[in-house]
Amino acid sequence: MRKNSEKRELIQKIVSISITFIAFLTAFFVFAQVSFGWFAFSTTVSGNGMGVQVQAIDFLEIRASESGENVGVSQIDKETISIDFPDGETKSIYPGVSGKFSFYVHDGSIQEQNPYAFGYRIEAKNDEFYEGEDFPKGFYPGVTDEDKEKALQYLSSHILFFEHRSGNVFSGWISPESYSPRNVAGAQEAKPCEVAVYWVWVANYEDIFNETSALLEEQTRNDIQDFYLKEGNIDKIMFGGENSLNAFNAADTLIGITVKYICFQIEVVSF
Repeated sequence: MRKNSEKRELIQKIVSISITFIAFLTAFFVFAQVSFGWFAFSTTVSGNGMGVQVQAIDFLEIRASESGENVGVSQIDKETISIDFPDGETKSIYPGVSGKFSFYVHDGSIQEQNPYAFGYRIEAKNDEFYEGEDFPKGFYPGVTDEDKEKALQYLSSHILFFEHRSGNVFSGWISPESYSPRNVAGAQEAKPCEVAVYWVWVANYEDIFNETSALLEEQTRNDIQDFYLKEGNIDKIMFGGENSLNAFNAADTLIGITVKYICFQIEVVSF
């Protein structure tokens, strides 16, 4: 426990004390691509390309709120939409921090809700739109391309996403390599489907690789462990591909000294 506490303190105080949370959402379907994002530094909703026109039957609406407009644009743009964190939520991300965000998907039904299905997947990555001189594209200056690539592999494996949270226990892992399906039933009233996503930066090796976990429901923990113990996947979560506490912590450290600003990228596809 002391080693894990020391690791978190090191990363928070020395390595990466202020990683801004940014989330981009993208939707892919037959004829168009729509996208929008949440930003931590503004409450202003703005952007271009709003209201891309395609036949309603061929696309999914993506909304930031249940009653909001479709905020789809033709391509990802950092000015598309921005929303502050709710009061009391952290604006820094480091090992052990968790949170939640929601988005809404709708098929364009106007009166009665038609049944439809969609899938989504999520990836944590650098904020490629950050163009400040000090942190170009969200990276610390002077880091090598090799370290960037490794850090992004570790980032999308140490920050995990889930469908459910009960107290402090997460379940229903959203795999980064497959789409989580969602079926929307027909109804007399058309209504957007809310997708709630819970995320956590897993701080401790034992939360995934030791039996029983205070963080993860056991079947969920097994699913994650089995995924990363597959051939070729251990490199995505452990520094040097070694299955050990030190390698897990070293991966966290590389993230902290390489990536300054991050985003959550979500793909939504119609089935």
